[in-house]
Amino acid sequence: MKRAKTLTYIAELPLSVSQEHERQLCARLLAGTRLYNATLGESLRRLDLMRESKAWQAARKLKNKERTAAFKALVKQFGFESASISAFATHCKNEAGWKCWVSIEQSRVNSLILAH
Repeated sequence: MKRAKTLTYIAELPLSVSQEHERQLCARLLAGTRLYNATLGESLRRLDLMRESKAWQAARKLKNKERTAAFKALVKQFGFESASISAFATHCKNEAGWKCWVSIEQSRVNSLILAH
């Protein structure tokens, strides 16, 4: 990654919140972290399964457009698409009872981060 040409400064300011709001904020941040980790773990599991498959090994030997098409089919077959990972994150969030703790948008952002 290239270094920025302009100087950059970061200022950290403490939040001034009540104990109740601090407790809620900590709980939501922890829920988001756990959701991210669960989604990351599932993504890595799917990636490992995909790479271990015989179809993956065969696709590696192909050339050009055939290779690309084979890998795209594998991604779809193993659910390694952004939409599939997002659906997994949403399912985990709902099963954990975090429907109002972690937004659907945050679930989607986590899955997009993992997909790239």
